[in-house]
Amino acid sequence: MRKYHEAFFNHMNRHLQIVFILSTLLASWLGMQLVHEAGHVLGAWLTGGEVKQVVWHPLTISRTDLASNPRPLLVVWAGPIVGVLLPLLLWFIARLIRTATESVWRFFAGFCLIANGAYIGIGSFERIGDCGDMLQHGSPIWTLWIFGLLTIPIGFVLWNRQAAAFGIGRQARMVERTVVWRTALATIILLALSIAFGAESYRCPIPQLTRADETADALSLTAIDRRACRSASSRCLRGQGVLAPAASPHRRRASASRSYAAECGG
Repeated sequence: MRKYHEAFFNHMNRHLQIVFILSTLLASWLGMQLVHEAGHVLGAWLTGGEVKQVVWHPLTISRTDLASNPRPLLVVWAGPIVGVLLPLLLWFIARLIRTATESVWRFFAGFCLIANGAYIGIGSFERIGDCGDMLQHGSPIWTLWIFGLLTIPIGFVLWNRQAAAFGIGRQARMVERTVVWRTALATIILLALSIAFGAESYRCPIPQLTRADETADALSLTAIDRRACRSASSRCLRGQGVLAPAASPHRRRASASRSYAAECGG
């Protein structure tokens, strides 16, 4: 009978462990994006900018769109800086008050440090997202590398020896049900908020131009003389002895995307 009870509790603990790990990962992913975008919003408000919309949805990469942005460099840096400092502050408070979920807050802080550090440090090579804005507005690329070199190692230090709190490893501890259900509840709330918050932006598709649209737009352009057309890099259409430049499909798609995004509120 005793062996039966031990096997039963071990089986239940394994299920709790799986729920705990998955909930922590999903909550960390959603929370990391939320804190990052909160940094952009805070930076915009402090510098007199106007936030147009914040996109935050489980199936998209979050972003913050601004209607006006007088200090773009400060706003773009506010995202990753707040995105690492605020989780560290939350973990410090959790450790100070000795809450049962301290290990979850520690994992979350490490997750945010690693994610933001990799995003800025590694993303600088391809000018991804915020990295392109940072470089465009005057940040030297080495500042992005330093940010990554500082945050990523600290994140792994926070993760060091935390496997036991999730029931993994030789020194694995029993997963507490209270911590598991609190983490799962927080994950459900974040998931519901992100779906509700980002539903409108996620449902706003970008239309694709057809070849007929491109041809019609090209024929409607103002004609130019032959000499100007020869020096132009775009291809030309011939009609009635006058050469007219054809619209580039890439430029037409970009223009239509911007116009449609404006109509959708994006």
